Amino acid sequence: FTQEAATLVFRSAFLNQGRFERVMVEMHVMSQAAGGEATSLLPQKTAYWQEFVEQLMRSGAVRALEQDLLAACEAEGEMVFLTIDGAYKPCVHLSGQAPRGSSAATHADQAIDEKDSLHVVVTVRGLSGAIVGMGAAFAEGAADVQKVVFRQLTASQLIMAKNACVDNPSAECWEALKAVCPNLELSLIHI
Repeated sequence: FTQEAATLVFRSAFLNQGRFERVMVEMHVMSQAAGGEATSLLPQKTAYWQEFVEQLMRSGAVRALEQDLLAACEAEGEMVFLTIDGAYKPCVHLSGQAPRGSSAATHADQAIDEKDSLHVVVTVRGLSGAIVGMGAAFAEGAADVQKVVFRQLTASQLIMAKNACVDNPSAECWEALKAVCPNLELSLIHI
């Protein structure tokens, strides 16, 4: 692949929210529209596209772009207001980990302990709704949310945070977030 091809795949992955099947179809359509000479060279299985897109998204250029975008968010005061939410559906099953809700016996048979399992994707959105952090966690509990927020935001971003919304407000969650975001002022509200 050339730089131009990688850019096309990156743009397709970005616009299709990383859905590998759509990227694969779009690349085949683009190849056919350009004369079809390279169509037979394109991978036919989703697994190949998945690996390619994952490597592309982990490249130095994409990481640098991510850091630039997060710096721009910080400069615009995006982290003053945080909305934190967890979702079980987007977190793919990991080999060696029992599915969420499994019995203790099922968890005991797995390589990954239940307490170390990752079942939830926690997203941290800024003032405009831009995703400023995302990480996997065991659940949506206060300690899990705190770990993701602490890992995903820089020290200056944590200090910038003044307001936070979560979908499971509690005194425990407030204390956990206040411990990592020292300038939090507004109490948590249900979203």
